[in-house]
Amino acid sequence: MAADSPFELVYRVMAKGGTLVWVLDKTVSLVDGDGVRYYSSLLIDITKIKEREEKLLRSLERYKIIIYQSNDIIFEWDIMSDEFFISPNWYKKYDYQPAGSGVKIKENPRVHPDDVQAVRRILDAMSTGTAYMEEELRIADNLGNYHWGRVRATALFDEMGNPFRVIGVIMDIDSDKRQTYELRIKAERDSLTKLYNKNTGREQVERHLQTMVPGDMGAMFIIDVDNFKHINDSYGHMFGDAVLSKLEENISSIFRSSDVVSRIGGDEFMVFMPHIPNAATAYSHAEQILNAFGGILHENMYSRNLSCSIGVAIATSEENDFQSLFSHAYQAKRCGKNNYVAYGERTDAVPQMEDSGASSRTSGSSIESENQLGVNPSEMLRLTFDTLRERGGFDSALNLILNIIGKMFNVSRAYIFESTEDGLYVNNTYEWCNDGIEPQIPLLVNIPILDFGGDYRKNFNEEGIFYCPNLEDCSEELQELLGAQGILSTLQVSITEEGKFKGFVGFDDCVIHRLWTQDQINALVFIARLISEIICERRGSGQ
Repeated sequence: MAADSPFELVYRVMAKGGTLVWVLDKTVSLVDGDGVRYYSSLLIDITKIKEREEKLLRSLERYKIIIYQSNDIIFEWDIMSDEFFISPNWYKKYDYQPAGSGVKIKENPRVHPDDVQAVRRILDAMSTGTAYMEEELRIADNLGNYHWGRVRATALFDEMGNPFRVIGVIMDIDSDKRQTYELRIKAERDSLTKLYNKNTGREQVERHLQTMVPGDMGAMFIIDVDNFKHINDSYGHMFGDAVLSKLEENISSIFRSSDVVSRIGGDEFMVFMPHIPNAATAYSHAEQILNAFGGILHENMYSRNLSCSIGVAIATSEENDFQSLFSHAYQAKRCGKNNYVAYGERTDAVPQMEDSGASSRTSGSSIESENQLGVNPSEMLRLTFDTLRERGGFDSALNLILNIIGKMFNVSRAYIFESTEDGLYVNNTYEWCNDGIEPQIPLLVNIPILDFGGDYRKNFNEEGIFYCPNLEDCSEELQELLGAQGILSTLQVSITEEGKFKGFVGFDDCVIHRLWTQDQINALVFIARLISEIICERRGSGQ
């Protein structure tokens, strides 16, 4: 009142009956002709307005709680101003601020290229009157990793029926998508080679055959490893499985991503090439397969050859029945080892199936049992104990043993990891490196066992063996961990004492993806067990 100007007050008064009423008091100061000041006030009952405000505030508070407590990302789009509001969960998930307008959202480079149209469909449809839409799409985080999300959007309309705002959520469905993908992969793929299995391979081929048009041409290959039983019998199934995995890698590298490559039996593969220009293309690929087989064992320092028999059948728009093509290719495949035969064209040019040593190309293709080791386990045992006995110091003796073993098997690195007393950490305590191999022992100190590529103990099977002929077949964590050490293949044996993990003995190859034979695995495991006993005895004696 002293300010001599209009003012407003909002306060509560007690009404008849004891209820509180909200009042808006508007007062103005006036002076009459005699100079007397008086005040004119207007009291307005605003109880209902205040109730609505409080209700709105409670709604906004609930909305805010939902935004901050929900794992979903909530967004609003003001269609008229083209402004986006996105809840803080976006930054938590993607680690960057989102685009602030619909135009920028449409052009967001972090949306997966295959899903850009899905974003545009939502924005265009909602702005033109669609009441509800749902899409699934992938958005990249700040590191470029894509995450699946399900977008659900609802439009709000004004009195004229025009959309003016869109409210929606982005739900995290990445884990569900990945689980579904993994289940589909398990259903469609061979567990060892990760190629299509027999049924899925056939479905894929039939899909291509059904879309053939006049003038189109394709080729089916049936590939059979020659004398594969000798591989398993001579070198063991672990070696045989490693060979099949290597074959998958070599065969897949020859063909296009659009070609169908599948494993249809123990040592049989089927490949279909759609849309080839001529039959010569198919024959050229068959030659490449033969060459790829020939070098696999040589890459792993074995003197024997590995070969295959290939049958080729040409598909056209007139001859595109799967069963006929398969039968023709299979029949052609049986016409000779270490060669390829095209059904109906080269069958008479290739000798019929004979014994493995009958023809020049198949001679030596069978892998006979042989001692790749060169030394029997008893001699190794004697050598190991003699070395320990003759050496004056424990450390120098153990280092010499690793030296002898490493050179005997021509590995890149032989080493020992020991765990700390509490079992929480491991240390690389002994290491031998071949020529040109960088030592790792200075870098591998006090490594947390649970952060060593996950719980490292889980890599060992029930027999205490961790065997990985190709690091690319391991988890991403292991690839990062072991790849940093230059490892391509590894064989490790756990050290245990009274059932407790105490470390491991390992042998790495940093030059090739080594295919260990069963004899070699048995020998190295035998040596590792002996070293484990020595290590445990030393720990027990407190030396």
